[in-house]
Amino acid sequence: MLYFTLYMLQIVEWLNQASLATDNSKTDYLRRVQEIIINKDASLLDNFLDEVLGFQNDRIGDVRKFIVGFIEEAW
Repeated sequence: MLYFTLYMLQIVEWLNQASLATDNSKTDYLRRVQEIIINKDASLLDNFLDEVLGFQNDRIGDVRKFIVGFIEEAW
């Protein structure tokens, strides 16, 4: 339970940082989110999928490509 809560707090922080970033550091934050959700605690996918998918319309092409890869790995 403690890891779950810590993961959630960290993911929220990284998603907030990604949304504020104006350069390719967005993908760095999103990769961190992916590492937790895909590789450490897949139960978090339901909690954060909508937030991650919100980046699919980002103006930075690398971010949009990353989201496609995220979707592929998540399914």
